Amino acid sequence: MIKIKLELRTLTNIQLVESAKVIGTKLGLNINFPTPPISGSLLTTDANGIEALLQQRAGLEFQVQQLTLQIRTARDKCESDLNLNAAYVELTINTLVPPATAIDPVVAATKAQSAGMEIVGTASPVGPMPKVEGLKATQGDANGEIDLHWGPIKRGLNNFILEMTSDPTGQTGWQIIATPTKSSFTAPNLISGTRYWFRVSANGSAGPGPASEPTTKVAP
Repeated sequence: MIKIKLELRTLTNIQLVESAKVIGTKLGLNINFPTPPISGSLLTTDANGIEALLQQRAGLEFQVQQLTLQIRTARDKCESDLNLNAAYVELTINTLVPPATAIDPVVAATKAQSAGMEIVGTASPVGPMPKVEGLKATQGDANGEIDLHWGPIKRGLNNFILEMTSDPTGQTGWQIIATPTKSSFTAPNLISGTRYWFRVSANGSAGPGPASEPTTKVAP
């Protein structure tokens, strides 16, 4: 049994229009196929309808492009005008007091807000670092290695402070073994069969935060 190959879903709109016109023309008065369910003239009408809509869309797309350019030009002018007024407000506020005198930021902010503007504020300092969460210890790739992973700190981090002790109770003897900047580290050169305890804290501009809950692992 033969099958007709159309593959209509692979055709662009233009290709579909052209195909419908060709088939419509060839089916019209075709003695081999005298009674098609959709006449050749109707197929041509379908194609002409799509073609008209495509032309209409092309015209609208051109209008959209022109409007986009106009909006961009108008925006550039508006931004330029706003920058000029911002410079005027800034100059006026800065000349309210003698140059050697510091400007009260509260007064400056109030005056700027009265003009519908905001002054550039100083960045707020990062406070104490939070407690590190999720510290886990797993077997390393080689004997005498333990892999450590913990949750990241997203703001204000200088580095982590990783501590270790071999005290069986994990209470005393803590020593700093690394200050990584990433939330992972491999502790090397450990004694196989010895239990180690680990804890980590985040260090920022205000100093280190509280240590994590300790975790323990026997070195492989």
